[in-house]
Amino acid sequence: MMSNRNYLGITALYSLMGVTAGTLGSLMVLVQRSSGASLSQIGFMVSLFSLGSLIGIALFNSWSSTLVAGKVVPAGFGTLIAGYFFIVNSSNASISLMSSLILGIGFGVLDLGLAQIVTRSKNNSPVKTNISNAIFGLGGIAGSAFVALFGIQALKNLTYLILAIGVLASYLLSDNSWKSQKASKKIFDFAPRKVVLPTLAATGIYVALELSAASWLPSLVESRNQNGEEGAAATALFYALFTAGRFIGAYLSRTMTAEKLIQFSLLLTLPPIAMAIVIDEPSIFLIALTGLSLGPIFANTMTFLVSATPDNHGASALALYASMTGSLILFPVIGVVVDASTVGSFPIILLVLLLASTLFYRISFTAKRAGAVD
Repeated sequence: MMSNRNYLGITALYSLMGVTAGTLGSLMVLVQRSSGASLSQIGFMVSLFSLGSLIGIALFNSWSSTLVAGKVVPAGFGTLIAGYFFIVNSSNASISLMSSLILGIGFGVLDLGLAQIVTRSKNNSPVKTNISNAIFGLGGIAGSAFVALFGIQALKNLTYLILAIGVLASYLLSDNSWKSQKASKKIFDFAPRKVVLPTLAATGIYVALELSAASWLPSLVESRNQNGEEGAAATALFYALFTAGRFIGAYLSRTMTAEKLIQFSLLLTLPPIAMAIVIDEPSIFLIALTGLSLGPIFANTMTFLVSATPDNHGASALALYASMTGSLILFPVIGVVVDASTVGSFPIILLVLLLASTLFYRISFTAKRAGAVD
């Protein structure tokens, strides 16, 4: 059972997860400034963050059948704030990289832990699920807007605000007694493979595109004109449009299939990226516009997977793992490529990711229509 007190704590923690995601790019700039790290080096911050998230998800899976969520989720927040604190207070790139791993572990525990409480509790509802996702988006807007207004160095002060809100939220969740049931042995079942495997590839590439479009902006602007705060403003715009896109996607899903919504969203993402390739100076805000069309894709991917794999309950968990794996591998590669070329190559890389994701989605949709069963 999820009480109103529990749900208040959950929404507060979702907002802090959003703040973390919204300031990830600004944390990269802070490490750039304090340690002199290159773009390729700070790209590994997000890679380690994603690796940590995978570890956190696995930890929650292993703990949640024996420990109540009211104990595991606060432990996840404690890990997250410890990683955040070490990043903003360290001038050593190596320490910042390892702290990103710690930050990711806490994020992963919260990511799956909060989702399980909200969706698996006896009194769950689609309204609460959608509100939680919207709160995450609002947190992303608030975090990046905070940096745009008060500067990169203000991240140190933001840490204490996150700590205060998180401690209160953890207290509100401390009496939650939800436990998961033992996981099925078929949690890694890929059937039907012709649908699931290309969907996982498309999801991993899409999430790398989404995270790159939001989190690389401050560092790219910092490298170009030493004004990471301008990049943070672009990130705030991205998350504002991203949140709006989620609400629009929820409305359109009443009349459009998940496949059509995903294809429509991918198509709408093409014009701003193409314009950013042609126009150099305003390119970061053109890239930020992609938030509107990227917003609905992940939720509808999950909906598509459920409809395509009614007998494979582990497919949704696989999509979550694929999303983290995509950013783990591709995000630092983007940093290496941009570092070896120019900032102008960034929208070209995004275009490649967009086309690759579109191709894999197309393969998956075709296989489903053909009635793939293995």
